[in-house]
Amino acid sequence: MIINGIDVNGGSWAFDFFDLTGRKQMKEKSMNEQELIEQLADKEHASWSHWMDYLFSQCKSTVEGDAIIPCDLAIRWRRQADTSYADLSEKEKQSDRDEVAHIVPIIKEFSHVS
Repeated sequence: MIINGIDVNGGSWAFDFFDLTGRKQMKEKSMNEQELIEQLADKEHASWSHWMDYLFSQCKSTVEGDAIIPCDLAIRWRRQADTSYADLSEKEKQSDRDEVAHIVPIIKEFSHVS
């Protein structure tokens, strides 16, 4: 959705400018490759952090502070790690798609202005 020339859905922002003849001119903020990397790294870190919070919530803690992954989860996660994406179940694939959906707006913004 565009409000006062600003894309509020996470895309690049743009303002309307008019030249002396009244023709509309668009000026966009461009994202360079380093900014893209930083934004993607931020999303990757958030995803990893969320996963670690979940993993630790599933573990049992020892008095020494070690986290022990329950055997059934360790077996399942090892199987998933050893399985190619193409061979995952549809539910597992959807979980990966849901994670990727968080970065699509950043990629669209970069593609739009590059």
